[in-house]
Amino acid sequence: MKKKIVLIRRIVAYSCLSLFLSFIISSLIEIIGIMIVLGRTNIHDFDATPLQPYLYTLFVILFFVFDILLIKKFVLKRG
Repeated sequence: MKKKIVLIRRIVAYSCLSLFLSFIISSLIEIIGIMIVLGRTNIHDFDATPLQPYLYTLFVILFFVFDILLIKKFVLKRG
């Protein structure tokens, strides 16, 4: 029973880590996109980056990729 609790804690911890990494990477991509758009256009014409609709999809994909990789590498090998 104690091993299952430890395994669940590890899975939750690595899921939180993958959520954080996904957020950081997608935010950096958004910031880079904003800088590119602001460099090309007038600041008064700025509404949103052209990447905006894709950033949420990218965030979800990165989350699942990091989640699967981290859990597979660190949790299931030790489990």
